[in-house]
Amino acid sequence: MARRDISQNSVNLSQTHSVSAIKKKMRDIKRLLTKDLPLEVRIANERALKSLEINLSEKQEENKEKKVSKKYHMVRFFEKKKAVRRYNQAKKEVTTIESKQDGNSNADEVKELKKDLKKKRRILEHATIDLAYVLNFPRAEKYISLYTITAPDSTMSEREKKGIIATNETRDQWKKEFSEQLKNNTLQVTIEQGLTGGKVIKSKKDSREVDDVEQFTEEKVADDDFFE
Repeated sequence: MARRDISQNSVNLSQTHSVSAIKKKMRDIKRLLTKDLPLEVRIANERALKSLEINLSEKQEENKEKKVSKKYHMVRFFEKKKAVRRYNQAKKEVTTIESKQDGNSNADEVKELKKDLKKKRRILEHATIDLAYVLNFPRAEKYISLYTITAPDSTMSEREKKGIIATNETRDQWKKEFSEQLKNNTLQVTIEQGLTGGKVIKSKKDSREVDDVEQFTEEKVADDDFFE
């Protein structure tokens, strides 16, 4: 008889995938815990409730990430395309100068090439950081455009000025963060992955799935020259 009571007073956690389903299960357990339950049943349901609380938090974060990712998908896509193009161009220019240096015995030319190479390598460094930014900016957060930078001016209200300043500071902080990750080789999405088909998919749970809409969009607008 006691065995049947345990079965009847246990909450089944299977098929609990949506936020509403998780919340319903939590309500069921909370109602159940108001009853006079056997100790083992109470402990099992208290543990289940804690597990559901964690699942609910994760599911809400996942839903938020999907919503934000969808909202900023197109601007991220085009900025990634632009960042890749700039990176490839900068790398090509560095390689060209390095090849001109090889075997060059003209002291004046070598001197100029070294000077130019230093400048081009600096450009490549910035282009690499920009690409890392686009590839790794967290999907669950409001995307801050890399190439659309607004400066506060006298026609703006104080609130608008503060908002722009805060946005620019946040962008700089992320660029600094990704610059450090580049140096330490700790980027979630590496430059190589970005150049060989890696997607703009950074999430807090290290998710690597690719949205169907992203793949479809890339196939349809791969030759688009927007953001040239």
